[in-house]
Amino acid sequence: MTDEEEKVICDFYAKEFPDTMSFDDVSTKLDTLNNHPHIQRLRRIFCDNLVFALTEGFVKYDDTSLVAYEGSLLKLVYENIEKLDKDSYFFWAFYYYLKKQYKKCKDNIHKVCSEKLKQGVLNEDGVLDFFLVPFKNAPNEIWDFITDEVKSVKCEAGIPEFCDLISLYYRSNDNDVVVDALLSFIQKYPNYKSPNEMLGYTYYNMSMWNNAIACFEKVEQEYYFFMSDIYWMLAWSSGKIKKYADEEKYYRLSYELAPEMQFTLNNLGYSLYKQKKYLEARDIFKQCLDAEKDLPCASNNYVRVLIALGRNGDAKKFINSGKFKVAKAIRDRVKKLDNHNARLKKCDVAVEPDIDDTDSTEKVTIDIGIKRQQFSNEKLLEDELTARIESGMPVFGMNLKVYKRKGEYGRQYIIPVGRLDLLCEDTAENLYVIELKKDSGYDDAYEQTAQYLDWFEKSGKFKGKKVYGIICLNNPTKELISRVHNDKRMRLFEYQISYTEL
Repeated sequence: MTDEEEKVICDFYAKEFPDTMSFDDVSTKLDTLNNHPHIQRLRRIFCDNLVFALTEGFVKYDDTSLVAYEGSLLKLVYENIEKLDKDSYFFWAFYYYLKKQYKKCKDNIHKVCSEKLKQGVLNEDGVLDFFLVPFKNAPNEIWDFITDEVKSVKCEAGIPEFCDLISLYYRSNDNDVVVDALLSFIQKYPNYKSPNEMLGYTYYNMSMWNNAIACFEKVEQEYYFFMSDIYWMLAWSSGKIKKYADEEKYYRLSYELAPEMQFTLNNLGYSLYKQKKYLEARDIFKQCLDAEKDLPCASNNYVRVLIALGRNGDAKKFINSGKFKVAKAIRDRVKKLDNHNARLKKCDVAVEPDIDDTDSTEKVTIDIGIKRQQFSNEKLLEDELTARIESGMPVFGMNLKVYKRKGEYGRQYIIPVGRLDLLCEDTAENLYVIELKKDSGYDDAYEQTAQYLDWFEKSGKFKGKKVYGIICLNNPTKELISRVHNDKRMRLFEYQISYTEL
């Protein structure tokens, strides 16, 4: 089929089956076009839309999530693939995968790869679209087969390692191992998009909010796994670092893409509340209550915003109605108020918000089916130092802040020659490469830090910046102390943990 013929068919599909048409109606109408000369191509376009809707709706597949689609989307997927010719290998591979007929699934995966071999180089988009997204968290039998098949096809640099990375990502139960593998791959293949998405998700689950934000900012809507979830995670992470304007922006984007997602609307309202946009917040919480959505957080927050607006009488009336459950602490607070209702103005009343996240917002769990361990000794040291810096406490005798630009955050910062524990800057924007070690058993600490400093001094990106190195560990060797003291670019610090009886 020529490009012109393909365009004609796609234009016909767009005209006959607009985006406003439901999947059920599209399927029914396609059945009336069985004599159309290009019915197979038209149905493949529709199946592609169905598979996209199904695969993008899940971060993982399991029996519970698929049962939820029985009689609707999943049924349409089965029915329409069954009407395709047997040479529609991708769709039949997906069909047999969902049916758990793995031998037939693998036969069709092999045929997909054979087709791709004839069409040219397989790139990141192709691997993701045809294999990694639709067959996400597949059993080892399918995953290993896909990896071997893809490696047999002509592909762009990094694809074999990328397949191994995905396999590790879904199988490992150790966050440190996953983060290290993702960072190593990104360092070697910086043009790949999806590893940043997976790394952002991992950081999000590790409560490393700034790192998660930086990773998701790099994706810039070119997401493969999470869709509206990226905006949700960006919103939650922004709220955790008290960037409330960004939190509001991302909750709005998430709600625009997926209004059905739980707690998006309530958390948006609470973000407005924290910014003292009380009238807007009240309307959001009222919308939640009318739809009986995001309870009980929305009911707690509705009372909070009424108090902030000076509408004490309305708050009492709402609680006394008993229609919605409200936290005891909030009910007790309302009892002490008078019955006065302040006059509402066009602008919000400047009352300090009563911020209590414990019963105000909910974090949505985005599950890929892996429960991972979270902490190593060095990560605890890194956590503690980062927390001190971000709180504004002086460290190493200086006032530093973690280096931060859009899509970049100085914790676990990647440069071509390695990965920095922390990249910080002072008030004069001088840079500090901070290398943390849990003990003295690291003879390469000096060489590693010196290599990083050499790279910064030669880098065009950081041209004109002064850069210094700080090594922090426990019980440094005399040799390390001597080498650092002989390099004017570096300083050495020892951390200690002590227990004192009082």
